[in-house]
Amino acid sequence: EAICFVARTNDIVNRYREHFSKSGLPVFLISRDAVDKSYYAGIRFATMHRVKGLEFDYILMASASKDIIPLKRVLEGIDNVTALEEADLRERALLYVAVTRAKKEVIITCNGEKSEYL
Repeated sequence: EAICFVARTNDIVNRYREHFSKSGLPVFLISRDAVDKSYYAGIRFATMHRVKGLEFDYILMASASKDIIPLKRVLEGIDNVTALEEADLRERALLYVAVTRAKKEVIITCNGEKSEYL
């Protein structure tokens, strides 16, 4: 069954991928240069952007915490109300796309305060 570990940033994805890899589990990073190979046995790892258009049996989303979803640095410094609303909508849509990639189940975790979108 296809399992994909998803997070908002590359840093978070890579940190968890390294941890899973060290424990001996087969891992596969879906990146700009490496598309998903559905025949691959193992846990796939990807940012929320990279899973668009893909499907998995299970999605495990990590770090769905305040300041990560929405990503604080994306919204900081936007003074225009319309631009801020558009950026907020893009962040919400990104979360929606990521969690709807699961055919069977989504598991969402967070550290500290959960995202206001959840």
